[in-house]
Amino acid sequence: MRRQRVLFGMLSTLALLLPMRAMADERIDRIESLLQEMQQKIEALSEENRQLRSQIKQPAGSPGEATDTTTGAATAAAGATTIEQTPVAEPQATAQASDPADTQERLDLLEAGQEELSYHADHDMKVGGYASAEYYLTNQPNENSQFRIRHLSLFFSKKIQNDWELFTEMEFEDAPFIESAHVNNTAATVQGKFLVEQMYVKYHPTLKWDILAGRFLTPGGLWNVFHYYPYVLTQTRPMMVRTLYPQWSDGLQLHYGFTPSIGNLDMHLYVANGAGNPGKLDRNVSKAVGSRFDFVPGILSDELHVGASFYRERDNANVTRTTLGSHMLLRLDDWTLQSEFARRLNTPANAIAFHDASLYAQLAFDYDKWTFGGRYDWYNTDSTIPLSNQFRYTAAINYHFAHNVVGKIEYNRNTFANPALQDFNQVIAAISIAIGDY
Repeated sequence: MRRQRVLFGMLSTLALLLPMRAMADERIDRIESLLQEMQQKIEALSEENRQLRSQIKQPAGSPGEATDTTTGAATAAAGATTIEQTPVAEPQATAQASDPADTQERLDLLEAGQEELSYHADHDMKVGGYASAEYYLTNQPNENSQFRIRHLSLFFSKKIQNDWELFTEMEFEDAPFIESAHVNNTAATVQGKFLVEQMYVKYHPTLKWDILAGRFLTPGGLWNVFHYYPYVLTQTRPMMVRTLYPQWSDGLQLHYGFTPSIGNLDMHLYVANGAGNPGKLDRNVSKAVGSRFDFVPGILSDELHVGASFYRERDNANVTRTTLGSHMLLRLDDWTLQSEFARRLNTPANAIAFHDASLYAQLAFDYDKWTFGGRYDWYNTDSTIPLSNQFRYTAAINYHFAHNVVGKIEYNRNTFANPALQDFNQVIAAISIAIGDY
């Protein structure tokens, strides 16, 4: 049957498409184009589905049946765009109405084809990630200028069922080399690292909320959550990041988003093992708990984000650490202002409590393919020790060779309130790319 040939052409095209989507170096714009073409095909089949259902409802031989059916089928076939230009035979108009049994069979085939396309679009393994290489120049004492294979992070996501999804991020930092051929090799002497930065199973029965179980980026502030290097201004992260909140957490997280009358509120609540307790063992007596809230006022759409974060744990050294933080993100035309502040109370079991705190403010301006920006960093390591302030002043330029290929140059001036510590400069030139669509 003609529709069987259409379905066969669709499935053959899909078989060609899937390996392409699995390639790590597939361009994002190509993927979007293919998905748009697939959507056009689904819409065309839906239109024919509607026409055929309308025909079934009419008695055989009723006036206008043949004209409506053939016109609808021809229109649907003409509107369907095939991926990779796979030939599909168009049905010929006939003067007589189709047999109801034949029409039902064609309808079943169309529905099966739609379900197959939708299933693969939602459930296929998706691969993405990012990579960056850089040259690092510095006059910091005891540091050498160097080339660095800074990052290679690969993302794998798989929709297991409609409500279940698996996400994994594998990070290779500084091109780790691990070899066990020599007896005296130990893990502590290996350069770089290989890290399962994220691995969680997500249950998301509705768009409003989901539950994550496994390892996830600690929901704290902005940079710790949205830090992927093709999309951030600098290769150097703010001093507060991975200091006042742990980089990631092993545990259980509830994410809930809803829309009150005054805007949109996004909420994360989680319980985890705590900092420094990856994998098998949890050395903390108690569990860490935390939360993050992000609010978008309704009148400003997505241009303004304000929020707060909380984290509390008793770590392996029996020090209770409680962090409170706030964040703000504002976009106005080509300008972006981003800032975070966090303050942590550290309470040792048998010593005097102290605070450490950090702040950064970053301003960026986009012009054509260029991004120009600067950042101010401040970190106070211990409120009980005089001259414990550190500062960093950053200037950066990004050039976007393509939407997923970015060249970066940044300059950092690092200063210390303590005169015993020597100030130093850094210059970093890097190329950073995004892999796939994520």
